[in-house]
Amino acid sequence: MPAPPVDATFGTAIGDGAATTFTYSHTISSNGNRVLTVAVTLEGTLSVVSGITYNAVAMTLKRQGDIVEGPNRLYTSIWYMLEASLPVGGTYTVEVTLSSNETNKNWAATSISVYDAQQAAPEADALGSSDVDATAITTAITTLTADALIIEAVACNIGTSWVPGSGQTERSDQQSTGSVHTHATGTDVTTTAGAYSQLQTAAATWGRAIHLLLAIAPVAVGITAGEIVTASGSGNISRLKQRHPVMIGY
Repeated sequence: MPAPPVDATFGTAIGDGAATTFTYSHTISSNGNRVLTVAVTLEGTLSVVSGITYNAVAMTLKRQGDIVEGPNRLYTSIWYMLEASLPVGGTYTVEVTLSSNETNKNWAATSISVYDAQQAAPEADALGSSDVDATAITTAITTLTADALIIEAVACNIGTSWVPGSGQTERSDQQSTGSVHTHATGTDVTTTAGAYSQLQTAAATWGRAIHLLLAIAPVAVGITAGEIVTASGSGNISRLKQRHPVMIGY
């Protein structure tokens, strides 16, 4: 089964200041077995993401983390929602709630939706961080299922741009107001289950960076009554309807 395809559109938002909520729009397809993810990063001293809704329905937190250097905190989290809670295809509001009204925070968010995905919590996640001056960060994740899709979010404490590693696809790259925080997201299609290293390289040297990954498995190939499923040497799957039942055993 191929990796879950990514919808053609992505929702993004950037901002700063004392607000404790922000909203933006995300358009989701009408395909089946969808999963929506929202990644948020922010630079501040106190704030974390306390909740996210899509179409006024609460999303589920998968992973969060931070890196603290003196009074400064670089934070990230990633949230998801499965098909059962998603609305019909269309454009709806993402609302992000932050825990603090501190005035010096900068934030960014990106939503990515996929379809033909397994309807369960993302199968794996990983968090990497660094407070050593550098331009690149690499984080490893171990997938559990063949053809899983890796979704990543990376951020740093300066205004710059990010370039993903070979084979990875960039989905967003944003500088927050004041150019003191840069947030990017991307995806990567895997083949076999196992360990994968995701690389992100910035155009300038940062003082701290954080990198969050998750893996979403493809929907399982189901066999319904009256079907024969065969696979060719190239991995293509064929389904044939039986005219007569097959008796196994006696």
